[in-house]
Amino acid sequence: MQSTDLKSTTRNTRKTHRHSDDAHEAPVTPINQSARKISRETLINRLNFLHFQSEALTVLLTHRQNGRSLRLHAIPEPCADENFTCLWNATLPPGVDRGDFELRHLEVPHGHHILQVALGKASLTENGLTCQLPEVCHQLTSRRIRRHFCSDIAVNVIQNGASFSGTLEDFSAAAFRLELQAKPPQTFQWLKQEEPLTVIFSQSGQTLLSTPGQLLRSHGKRDQHTVVVKPSLAQQSRFPAKKHRNRRLALRPAPEAVFTHPLT
Repeated sequence: MQSTDLKSTTRNTRKTHRHSDDAHEAPVTPINQSARKISRETLINRLNFLHFQSEALTVLLTHRQNGRSLRLHAIPEPCADENFTCLWNATLPPGVDRGDFELRHLEVPHGHHILQVALGKASLTENGLTCQLPEVCHQLTSRRIRRHFCSDIAVNVIQNGASFSGTLEDFSAAAFRLELQAKPPQTFQWLKQEEPLTVIFSQSGQTLLSTPGQLLRSHGKRDQHTVVVKPSLAQQSRFPAKKHRNRRLALRPAPEAVFTHPLT
């Protein structure tokens, strides 16, 4: 695979899940010069935080001929100055390494906001992206609910006897975003928005979660669709409520619970 300008990066963190291709419903957002300005120092601190948390940022590209947008997820490398490198966490889609796409900007998650970063002297390879960070970037208001990127989580969507397989791309407390494939004679017209469905999440053959849900929206090509599903799982009590509650205690300092989320 050919590189455009950047020297080949030795570290490889790529995984097998797909990048999201949002050509139909997610055009590239132009740089908003009127948004709140954030200093390079603050941006570097945020990038280093993402690196230590192994969290991804988003690289925005636009196809040079048809204008469709492409979002790639990448993990930041440690950063100390304006020189910045990030590594793809999935295999590049076809056409990116050939130079069919133009680099636009970065989107760095920052709580409920997005830091939109213009790219200076940027180039990419099959392993990652290198660029120069600007003196200031711009803070945009994002969704109220944070989304979490996922990898290696298989999904199976079942509705009225029809079954579609795919992967979990990301999720929030409100919905899941799935990449589904259809194999003949399957067609995505079988998925009805007004009817309930079931989503089964698994990893390495082990079922992690099975939940009913509702299809919110779907778009894509004949054999591949991006779908958003809202879970409709009601809270269920495994044990009957006690007639007399135990005495409540306030612990100081408060205990801290640390766990690994099964979907991330």
